[in-house]
Amino acid sequence: MEVAYKKFEDQLVLTHRIHGKVEDLPKVFAKMSGVAGTAAKGPPVVVLHFPLTDKDGRTMDVCLPISEKVESDEFETMTLTGGLAATTIHRGPHSTIMDTYRELIPNVYKHGHPIQENGRE
Repeated sequence: MEVAYKKFEDQLVLTHRIHGKVEDLPKVFAKMSGVAGTAAKGPPVVVLHFPLTDKDGRTMDVCLPISEKVESDEFETMTLTGGLAATTIHRGPHSTIMDTYRELIPNVYKHGHPIQENGRE
């Protein structure tokens, strides 16, 4: 597995917190893209709140990068904080992504970096 450490800048995003499953995300992405229109600026990011997981799914902040503030009754505009992040590419179905996390996390600790509770995909 190749791990790269990247510095991410703060990013203005349109965001919506859901409690659900990965299968729910395409519908949320489509709705957010429709609301953002031409302000959409890049692929969506999902902030995963791992401790908030149950039989119905997990709590996730669905974020769509935008170039300017978007007015919406359903979605919020906020700044997603940047910082140094360990990154890798998961290859395979989402059902096996925890195998990638199991390999990534020891690599991060080995380099003396802390692990943040909420991952981003």
